Amino acid sequence: MAFTFTSDDLVASIKVRARVPTSQSTFTEARIRKLCDEEIQIGLLPKILAARENYFLRSYTTNVVSGTSEYRIPNRAIGVKLKAVMYEDSSGAIGPLSQIAYEDRGYYVNSNPTAPVYYIQNNSVILTPTPTTTSQYTLHLPYFCRPSTLVAVSACGLITAINMTTKVVTVSATPSTITSSTLVDLVKADGGFESAAIDQTVTVSGTSITFTSLPSSLAVGDYVTLAGESCIPQIPGELHTLLSLRVTVTILESLGFVNEMKAAQAKLIEAEAAASSLLAPRSDGNPKKLNNRNGVLRRS
Repeated sequence: MAFTFTSDDLVASIKVRARVPTSQSTFTEARIRKLCDEEIQIGLLPKILAARENYFLRSYTTNVVSGTSEYRIPNRAIGVKLKAVMYEDSSGAIGPLSQIAYEDRGYYVNSNPTAPVYYIQNNSVILTPTPTTTSQYTLHLPYFCRPSTLVAVSACGLITAINMTTKVVTVSATPSTITSSTLVDLVKADGGFESAAIDQTVTVSGTSITFTSLPSSLAVGDYVTLAGESCIPQIPGELHTLLSLRVTVTILESLGFVNEMKAAQAKLIEAEAAASSLLAPRSDGNPKKLNNRNGVLRRS
C-alpha cells in the first residue's frame, strides 16, 4: 500500500503528540497547517535543498522573442532563483549561457556572439545583446519549485477517473473554490507528492474538470487543487514524521508542557539525524560523473 500522509492525517498526528486540548481555540486545524508550512520553509526545505539531489526541480522553457531581452524568473521559484540558464539552438543542442556582472553589461550590447550572455536584474534574466531573431533559440530556466501551501483534504478534488483522450478528470466532489475562472494544480498522491502540473486553466462542470493537457503521470487517487495549494506536504514521505515532530515541539512549548516538550525534542533529534541519510544520494549504485565545463580538456 502506498504511503499517504495527508494534511488531515498530519494535523491529527500533531494533536495526539502535542496533547492539544479539545476545548482550546488557539491551535485550530488551519493554524496547525500554517505551522506546518512554516516548519517546511525554515526547517525542512533548507535541509532538502542542501542534499543537492534536485528535489523540487522543475523545467521551464520559453521561446525567445525578437526585440525582447527580459525573461522573468518563474514566480514559484524558491528564493526567486534558478538552477541554471540554458539555451537550445535550432538543431536541438542545449548548452549553458554565461552570466556576466550587472555592471559589465555595457561591454556586450553591441557584441555578436553565437549565443548571448545574461545578467540578473531584480527577478528577471536579461539577455544581452537583445535577441534579433525569434526562432534563433529557446531559453531553458530550470528552477526549484516552492512546496505548495497546505490545505484540508476537503479543499481538493480527489481524482476518481481520467480520460486522456478528452482531457476530462472526474473528482469525487468539486470544492466550491475550484471553478472555471481559477487556476489549478494536479498533485500526486504518492512518491514525492509533487505537482504533476501547475497553473492549469480548466472548465468545470459538476464533478468533471476539463483540461487543455494532462501529464502522463496523472493517476486515479491524485488531487486537483487550487494553484499553489496541496492537501499533502510536498516533501519526501519519510520526512512527514519529522515535520509532525517539529510542529509538536512548537505547540508543546507554547502550551507550557515542558516535560512532554523535552520528550518530543529527543524524538526530533533522532529524526533529524536520520533525515540527511534518507535524502542523499538518490542513486546509491551510480556515482556522478563530474564535468569541468570550462576546462580546456573537457570531454563529453
